[in-house]
Amino acid sequence: MFRLLIFSIFASSVAYSQDLDIRGFYTVGVAWVESDNDPDVYKYLREYDRSANVSELTRLGLNLSAPLTDSWNFNGQLLAKQSDDDDELSADWMFVTYQPSDMISLRLGKIKSDQWYISEYIDVGKTYLWVTPPEEVYSIFPVKSYNGASLALEKEFGDWKIASEVSIGNFEDSRTSGFTTISQAADHLFGARVSVSYQNTDFRVAYLDLDYKNKVNGAVVAKESPKVTSAAIAGKWGSFSIIAEGVALTVPGDQDAAVIAAATSSFYTAAGELEAIATNLGTAIANEQIAMAGGDSSAISAAVASRVAAEHLLSEAQKKLGIAAVEKEYAEAEVDGINAFHITVGNQFAEKYTPYLTYARTSATNKSPFFSSQQSMALGFVYDINFNMDIKFEVKSIEVLDDTKGYFSKVDFTSQDALSDSTATRYAITIDSVF
Repeated sequence: MFRLLIFSIFASSVAYSQDLDIRGFYTVGVAWVESDNDPDVYKYLREYDRSANVSELTRLGLNLSAPLTDSWNFNGQLLAKQSDDDDELSADWMFVTYQPSDMISLRLGKIKSDQWYISEYIDVGKTYLWVTPPEEVYSIFPVKSYNGASLALEKEFGDWKIASEVSIGNFEDSRTSGFTTISQAADHLFGARVSVSYQNTDFRVAYLDLDYKNKVNGAVVAKESPKVTSAAIAGKWGSFSIIAEGVALTVPGDQDAAVIAAATSSFYTAAGELEAIATNLGTAIANEQIAMAGGDSSAISAAVASRVAAEHLLSEAQKKLGIAAVEKEYAEAEVDGINAFHITVGNQFAEKYTPYLTYARTSATNKSPFFSSQQSMALGFVYDINFNMDIKFEVKSIEVLDDTKGYFSKVDFTSQDALSDSTATRYAITIDSVF
């Protein structure tokens, strides 16, 4: 409804305008992960295994902007993405801006988050070195956009520029994988950011506070009030560039005992049902074998029907247990905090070639399905085909730490297999363009 309202304002105001500006971008890529972990049980970032994955890195976006009046402007981004789970076309962000002066701007609508250094253009691969931003940092409460309002102040003093912003709002996002839909929702979101720029050097700090709920198939399995503080410094001097960014997450408060008890009860109930159905299936298979030996066609038909029905019930029970296992794992999760950082250095030569190196690490204070510990080293190479297009190659060496899963995700919740390999290597190639 909110997007429809903004669209209505936009349509009525720019229908006769010649000032609508449309710009676009796309990324096409392929990536795969070499690891000894069973790909039917674990995948890296829930998507990557030894098979080449094209869809997760591929996206197409359009940025729209238009003046509504002398003081009001419209901005929006439409983003199309394809994944193994779903195809998605969405209004990624869409807001109106009131700017009474060069110093002050007020945004209303579905607003771009300002949580990270590259939040404003995180989908536009042409604007940064990496194939994808380091997940060790950028996967921590990745609030990409929210419904609300923000007030920004900006002032220049010669070569210096100081900017600040405060924001309020809420958001909800969900993702379906197989038979499980995991959604995140937040109310009472409050964000603040201060940045200082001097010539080619930027420094910024940001803060995010929100009331967060995590749901599995609609059931609330976690309630937290996380607080995220991040800081970044970036600069480019001649051909050399550096970005260093860190984040600290704290999650005050205790777990909900009632939620844990309910999730635990559901898990053991589902496990008991699965065991009983498995026993019935064994009986049905035995009866089918007896019927086959007897040669009575009617008895054989009845036995086969009984076995097929038992197999269907077993499949449904396995799904139910998988869902219950996720709910139990999320309910029991306890994260006091997490610290993460990355540092990236690059050096361009001949105005077209930029090798870069990124070290990233994340460390959680508790084992959790939300966050884990790992470190990585990525070596990449960017070739600028022209001003609007590049091609990137990246090899990333990953090491899971502290007996956690790192950023490997279990895709078969009926399996009890632990992560067998704590190391992995990801290979990726992308082509980025803006137009």
